Amino acid sequence: MATDETNPSTWVRLNVGGKLFCTTIGTLTLREPDSMLAAMFSGRHTLKLEDGHVLIDRDGDYFGFILNWLRDGDVPAALETHQYKQLIKEADYFQLRGLKDGIHISDFTRLEIIKCIQLSVKTFRGVNLSGVDLSKLELSRTDFVYACLQNVSFSLADLHETNFDKAVIEGATFCDSNLQDSVFIEAKIGGVSFVGANLECTVFTRANLERTDFSRAMFHRTDFSGTTLSDIDFSKLDLDGTNFYKARLRNVRFSGASLEGACFEDVDAEGVVFDSANLEDCKFVKSNIRGSSFVGARLTEGNLISACLSSCNIVGAVYSDETGVDPRDIDLVMTQAEVSRSKAVKALKTHNGDIISAIMELTNY
Repeated sequence: MATDETNPSTWVRLNVGGKLFCTTIGTLTLREPDSMLAAMFSGRHTLKLEDGHVLIDRDGDYFGFILNWLRDGDVPAALETHQYKQLIKEADYFQLRGLKDGIHISDFTRLEIIKCIQLSVKTFRGVNLSGVDLSKLELSRTDFVYACLQNVSFSLADLHETNFDKAVIEGATFCDSNLQDSVFIEAKIGGVSFVGANLECTVFTRANLERTDFSRAMFHRTDFSGTTLSDIDFSKLDLDGTNFYKARLRNVRFSGASLEGACFEDVDAEGVVFDSANLEDCKFVKSNIRGSSFVGARLTEGNLISACLSSCNIVGAVYSDETGVDPRDIDLVMTQAEVSRSKAVKALKTHNGDIISAIMELTNY
């Protein structure tokens, strides 16, 4: 050990059950100041040394998890149940209350879940499945209401029409899973990965979504109404028809996204980035989008009615032009071809106002 044994930046070498570690006094003492480790390295006690290493007679295989907790505050993900139980013993010994409180042992193993599925039992309401690997399983129409699903892997699973209402889903992964028509009403979703997931007609109403990754996800009429969305990047995604009614958006990016026909009515979207996004036929009625950026975005004239645009940047935004097109013809084409207003206008202009030709183009006849 260095001469200054209480300086947080001082490096120290440890021998824990025969495994060697190197860390700082600050790592060992600052996160859990009332722990045994903090007391050991407070400078008040004489420590046993061997070859320059402080000797600690505990399980070295688990001390690495403890160090990572002390460094980052992250509970290790996807451990087996017996591993979590042993880690709790180590946390008890070192008096690491925060680590112990963060460990949630699952009520079921993957094998037990599979056996339930084989028996057509798909109700896991209120159970704790933290850390379980449920990837690639057929879990459609399963009931996970009120369940604790922290750090669960649902990657490549079939989860269509599954109910996640009011579940805690922090740190879970849904990569390339099928979540079509599933519901997450009032769920707590933090640090979750939906990369490549099918989210068509998925309902997130009043859910809390933070630091969620939607890269490559598929959206169609996805419902985010009443949700809180923070630190999320929707850039370049196809979000046509998505519903954000009364959502609260903070540090959200829609750069280059297609949001045709999306609803942002009555949203609180402070500082959101819509640069180069397609916002044709979007609704921003009564929305608060102060300080947001629409640089180069494509807007439908009139879709910002009654919206608060204080300090917004709309440089280079393009508004669609309905000049020379009869509004009645637009409504008729929209109804017959079941398309958005902007597409109806474009088709009518292409065909010089010919309603039949516009409808045939839009319906591929």
